[in-house]
Amino acid sequence: MGKTERGRRSYRRQRDAVPRGCTFLEAEKNYRDGRTAYQYEKLKEAVHHFIVAQARYRMASRIRCQSKIAKVGKIIHYFYEGWADVLVAEAEAFIKQKQYTAAVKRYEEEAEKDPRRKKTIDSRIDRINERKRVTE
Repeated sequence: MGKTERGRRSYRRQRDAVPRGCTFLEAEKNYRDGRTAYQYEKLKEAVHHFIVAQARYRMASRIRCQSKIAKVGKIIHYFYEGWADVLVAEAEAFIKQKQYTAAVKRYEEEAEKDPRRKKTIDSRIDRINERKRVTE
């Protein structure tokens, strides 16, 4: 391999490499945008910015940004847990109105948002299906 071939390879590697400094700055911008959206009560937009920020922090450097990744992860979990509580309340309201299909749909959405509650949600869905069979 000649000297020029080696030079071309290193040029390609540098050109195709992800600039980690830029990625970190983009992650910081997404984090700030997420906080701003949260302050203006645009929750879905805020979660989107936080998810993108977390991904960019991971791309920038897992070691350098470990605390930021954990912090953003806790924020995302907090949002999902809050949404899960709202979905459960909506599902219970549907059950009182005997709209079982809508209740099951809400419980399934809740299980996606908060996977830790999956067993509980599955048992609730089974009870709803049992009620549905009894009433039919």
